[in-house]
Amino acid sequence: MRGLSTISEDVAFHGGSISVCGWGPWSGTGDATLYLPRDDRGNCSHSECHCHQGTHRPLQCSGGTKDLLDSKRIESMCHRGGTKDLLDSKRIESMRHRGGTKDLLDSKRIESMRHRGGIKDLLDSKRIERMRHRGGIKDLLDSKRMESMRHRGGIKDLLDSKMIVSMCHRGGIKDLLDSKRMESMRHRGGIRDLLDSKWIESMRYRGGIQDLLDSKRIESMRHRGGIKDLLDSKRIESMRYRGGIKDLLDSKRIESMRHKAGPKDLLDSKRIESMRHKGGTKDLLDSKRIESMCHGGGIKDLLDSKRIESMRYRGGIKDLLDSKRIESMRHKAGTKDLLDSKRIESMRHKAGPKDLLDSKRIESMRHKGGKRDLLDNDVEVRLLEMETGLSRQLQDVRGILQDLITRLDQDTSDHSNRAQDRTSNGLLLPNKSVRTRKKENTQSLLAPVPSPRDEEVDKFNCTVNTQPGVDSPVFTYYWRVEDIITKMTIWSPGYALRSPSFYTPPGYRMYLRVSPNQPSSSLMVHAGLTRGQFDPSLNWPFPLRHRVEVIGAASSRLWDPGALCGAQQWRRPIGGDNTECSGLGIPSAKLQGAIERGSVLVKLSVYLPPGTYTTTQC
Repeated sequence: MRGLSTISEDVAFHGGSISVCGWGPWSGTGDATLYLPRDDRGNCSHSECHCHQGTHRPLQCSGGTKDLLDSKRIESMCHRGGTKDLLDSKRIESMRHRGGTKDLLDSKRIESMRHRGGIKDLLDSKRIERMRHRGGIKDLLDSKRMESMRHRGGIKDLLDSKMIVSMCHRGGIKDLLDSKRMESMRHRGGIRDLLDSKWIESMRYRGGIQDLLDSKRIESMRHRGGIKDLLDSKRIESMRYRGGIKDLLDSKRIESMRHKAGPKDLLDSKRIESMRHKGGTKDLLDSKRIESMCHGGGIKDLLDSKRIESMRYRGGIKDLLDSKRIESMRHKAGTKDLLDSKRIESMRHKAGPKDLLDSKRIESMRHKGGKRDLLDNDVEVRLLEMETGLSRQLQDVRGILQDLITRLDQDTSDHSNRAQDRTSNGLLLPNKSVRTRKKENTQSLLAPVPSPRDEEVDKFNCTVNTQPGVDSPVFTYYWRVEDIITKMTIWSPGYALRSPSFYTPPGYRMYLRVSPNQPSSSLMVHAGLTRGQFDPSLNWPFPLRHRVEVIGAASSRLWDPGALCGAQQWRRPIGGDNTECSGLGIPSAKLQGAIERGSVLVKLSVYLPPGTYTTTQC
């Protein structure tokens, strides 16, 4: 009862409420107090409050740790003059110690931390954002793990797994920027062995460069007493400088290289394997183009577009092999203006052009003392040759005819001398004079022999008739090509002969074209459309099937405009003739049997739709 009254006084004195702190058996004595007075916030408000359950220890609330926020459970916390053993299971947001570590932010677990005059063994599992030590390392930013770091007068063994952005050492290496890993770097009076995996943009060494292994690019390297500006884009395996440049192996491009006593401006785009300069240019092997090469006292302007394998200059131009075009080459004492369009294999100039081999055409070549205007035309040459041959053949034919006429005159004179008067019923029959008989014999010899095809042409030309085995009517047109042998022999391959235009039922206007001398030594015959007066009333494109034939030689297949060529050949003609598409090709050897009296007969058959048609006027 005394205990309860005491508690009541405490409650009344402090103006608080009674809250249960622990549970235990009721002993009935005054020293087994089970209730503790607390204020509205739940904090202990008594100067000597104690809570026990069974065996108990005194808990002092003032003079030690003031603000302790524990979110879940703190089983045991002992405070005797310092922080020795602190076991916290989850989060300690803020812990301040007056005489030791002030601001300690630990996010998860710190199992053991011992502080005896310095930081010796610090095992931190996740992140220590900021740790400041008054007499040692001030600002240490470590992102993940640093297992062992020993500081005794300098940095000896530093194993850092990821990134050290900035590390400043007062008496050693000040600014060291290493992007990934530097396993070992030893500094004893200079930099000897430096293995850097990526880029070293600029490295300046005062005493000399001994072993520099750089894998990619060294953009700028300046040496005070040797090579000043060396721009090499890819690899320079070996370069030795002892008084000059002896062995320089450059794989790609050296844009500008200046030598005090040799070639000043040398522009070489690809490879110059070997170039030796001893008083002049002797052996120059250039694979592609040397636009301009200046030699003091030799060849000044040399424009060579492709390859000049060998050119030797000793008082003149002797052997010049140029594979394609030399537009202009000027020589003081030789040929001034030489225009050669294709190939000049060999040209020797000794007082005049002697041997000039030109493969195609030289339209104009002017020489002061030789040929001025030379026009070479293949067509004209052929025409001249064929004309000469034909004149010879005509002379031979004329001679044969004169021999025949002479023989006829002799035979006529013999018959006239032997002639006798014949009587019939006492009448004398008058005899013809020798002159009259001679004239009649000459006319009979020179009269044209009728062809067996003439009757067919006169009967069926420009007519509509029926043919055996064909249900639809057929329109037939004949065209005789005269003097075909001459045309096949003399005419050029591009020449052609067009027939007169003619109308076919029901009003389409057509024509034939013959090319007597094709490159394949054949005769080509084509049929086409031309503009006519009935075109507005006709159906387009042209729908009628047709066949081309050279009588006595060959016949084409039946051409169907709907399945042959395109609509352009069979559309309505606008300006004149459409391009012909259907036709026939015959080798010259097969025309021997089709030639009659020096001509061939071409036949066009147009198959009309069923109906009644009248004879047209071609």
